[in-house]
Amino acid sequence: MAALSNAQMEKRLSCYLPRAVAYATEECITRREQRKFLKDLVANIYVMYHSEQCGWSDAYDENWPNLVISSLPNRLLYSDWYGRTIEGAFDCGTFLLMKSTAEPFARKEAALVKEYIFDDINEEKDPDLWSFEVEQLGRGRLWIKVYRMEPGPYIDGMMDEMRRLTREQANRFVAVHRVPILEASSLKRNGA
Repeated sequence: MAALSNAQMEKRLSCYLPRAVAYATEECITRREQRKFLKDLVANIYVMYHSEQCGWSDAYDENWPNLVISSLPNRLLYSDWYGRTIEGAFDCGTFLLMKSTAEPFARKEAALVKEYIFDDINEEKDPDLWSFEVEQLGRGRLWIKVYRMEPGPYIDGMMDEMRRLTREQANRFVAVHRVPILEASSLKRNGA
């Protein structure tokens, strides 16, 4: 980043800086707090927008009410995705993750982010059904949506799909995915 010209730095940082400046003006009381907030964003490793919008990536709105902008100072991204999402009264949330340098995420990095989020949330062994999506929005932004799933409709939909499988397909699905609860014989009894 140090080798870039001012114009190149401005272009790179434009993926988050204009919204971050507006956020600092709205949320920080003094100019000193505003400067510190913006300095931390640029100096730390990641910038993250978090909101309670629950749409898909093509409908993401970085001007959503109550959007929170924060910076993450270490390469571990964020060590408590569970605490920020599934724990408590959370139903759905959307995050936008960017590098503070606005460099693009390589495909491998995006895959590691997805793996890290899954492992961090799954580590808590929460009994609720949850899922998440990660998608690259351009090269420098990762859109992340974490949400709870209603067990009834999810299980009903999965069972409907399973009932459409032949006996061989159901056996293969159970064997490949190691689904101990679902056995082809129980599907047969349930009308498959």
